[in-house]
Amino acid sequence: MFTEAFIELLQVSLSFLLFTFTSTSILSMIIVTQQDENNLLRIQNEDLSTKLRRAEVIVSRVKEELASYRASTGRTPYINFDEEQRLNNKLKVSTIERFILTCEKVVVVL
Repeated sequence: MFTEAFIELLQVSLSFLLFTFTSTSILSMIIVTQQDENNLLRIQNEDLSTKLRRAEVIVSRVKEELASYRASTGRTPYINFDEEQRLNNKLKVSTIERFILTCEKVVVVL
């Protein structure tokens, strides 16, 4: 009924169609996967942005509360970090000097 050449041609055609369908399916799956990944990343980005905005609001409130507390104790409302650092360094130096003097007194006694 069918010649061998015709059957062979059908097999080759089916193989080509199967390959094309498989390649197209894989390509469409890759595109869908990339779209899903992009959507997931977009959602995660929105969540992180929301958390960041909330954290910024909290930090702002804490700064305002600290400023009002400092003002109520007679200090300037805002911290001068350079002055704080200078005073901390001065305190460390004086502590080290006291320790050295204490060590010298102990050595003299011995």
